[in-house]
Amino acid sequence: MDLRWRRKGQSGFTLIELMVVIAIIGILSAVAIPKFSQSANAAKDARLRVDLRTVDSVVMQYYAAKGNYPENTAAFSNYLTEWPKDSTGTALVYATVETGYTVTGTSIDNSGGTTVRRSPGSVGYTAW
Repeated sequence: MDLRWRRKGQSGFTLIELMVVIAIIGILSAVAIPKFSQSANAAKDARLRVDLRTVDSVVMQYYAAKGNYPENTAAFSNYLTEWPKDSTGTALVYATVETGYTVTGTSIDNSGGTTVRRSPGSVGYTAW
């Protein structure tokens, strides 16, 4: 029996050719999906940095106008239309302390762990 026999005008791919293509697609997706996840986490981290700096600016505007730090996030209603969220989707945490204020949010790293980040104007800020 001749396996190469085809009707006139009939064309197509062999099973081996299809399996090779599927294997190549699998390898490419195995490489691309983790890279996409890392870039998504990096984008969320960058967004968190911007939001923390925005809240710092708003706190400074409030302090310049009123002479003291806001007591809670409700005091920001004239300055922010919506309170920002961190990488996990929860709202940034604002608190006043004796020597100033803190604004914290959670960042997700590429291994799935989380890190608490403070805004640059916060008491106890460390560069990240």
